[in-house]
Amino acid sequence: MNWVFRKAGVYARIYGDNAGKYQNTIHDLPRDMQELMTSSRDCKRLINPEECSDACVQGIIYSLIGETYKKCRYDGMYFLLTNQRAKYITDLVCAEVNIRRSLS
Repeated sequence: MNWVFRKAGVYARIYGDNAGKYQNTIHDLPRDMQELMTSSRDCKRLINPEECSDACVQGIIYSLIGETYKKCRYDGMYFLLTNQRAKYITDLVCAEVNIRRSLS
């Protein structure tokens, strides 16, 4: 994950490579965060690999509200840091880290 500093504030960019493995955490997000995730750019490489660069790391895949999403890893989990969102951002980061640890 990265912190991205913009005029509007500080954003958390979470590289949720394993998002499909912590569905409960995603389902527990507030509606506005879920809407940001579902309205973000689709991953070209996951949809049609020939449309994207070979250097692309590939996006994230997760299910939400009964649909499967294939989103770009750079804005699929990109949230403005606020007091209300801090806990949820922490939960997402910890979920990703825990999955990565269990896989290594």
